[in-house]
Amino acid sequence: MKKFIITAVLTSLIIGHVTAQVEGKADVDLAKMSTEFLNPLSDIWSLQIQNDFVFLEGDAISGNRKANFTNFQPIMPIPIGEKWNLVNRPLIPYVVLETPQLDGSYQTERGLGDIELIQVFTPTKGLGYFNLFGFGATWIFPTATNSIIGAEQWSVGPTFGIGRVDDQYFFGFIAQQNWSLGGQQNSTDINRFKLQYFLRYRVSPTFNIGMSPIIEANWDKTSGNVWSIPIGLGFSSTFKMGRLPINLSYETQYYAESPNMVGPEWNFRFTLTTGMMNPLKK
Repeated sequence: MKKFIITAVLTSLIIGHVTAQVEGKADVDLAKMSTEFLNPLSDIWSLQIQNDFVFLEGDAISGNRKANFTNFQPIMPIPIGEKWNLVNRPLIPYVVLETPQLDGSYQTERGLGDIELIQVFTPTKGLGYFNLFGFGATWIFPTATNSIIGAEQWSVGPTFGIGRVDDQYFFGFIAQQNWSLGGQQNSTDINRFKLQYFLRYRVSPTFNIGMSPIIEANWDKTSGNVWSIPIGLGFSSTFKMGRLPINLSYETQYYAESPNMVGPEWNFRFTLTTGMMNPLKK
């Protein structure tokens, strides 16, 4: 809990800084900010708070169990010369999870999860037709409160993203593969693949519909327990709160493929994002 309180305080400081910066300038262009919010490798500074409410099912549990994941994700691109940025995307999760006990009952575990850090090099003008492009690495740190919530492993692996944002459509993906570097002696090694795909139609400059689920594969699991493949549909809207640009989005996701033992069946995702133009750019 102490770690989570520190995280919440840092998050509040970031929000306050963003608010002060934005309110000290002229009114922001909502259409432009909406476009930037769509691009996960944009060169703006932003803060995203995402909540996933998940229903779990499987042979190892009885009925439908629940899990909740709240992710705090500041995104801070740093210019490298005039043609490149280093996009830093730490992901700080707070996890609430129902876990089975030996007597058949369920106990709720909660606490800080394993922190991820995505670092991606991106060209400022994209890659021709694809104005979303980047490559780099994802680091995972064993910061979880306990072994039920986290993997107790250090890990790293390559990250790659490509896509396009224009006046009508946003499409693309970000792929990550992670392998263990080491950790607790009795913990299970990480050998995990993640791919978040994006497909959105812009109804207006500030409103869009579509999906951005995350496909996962745990390569060391047995057959029938490797893949989690969701499909979804939702909406996203950008507006102002005072002079502060805000993006709110909601998405319902159904898992067409899920691990047989324990895996997600439904996910209900709410996301709040705010941001400002990069203060490090000239």
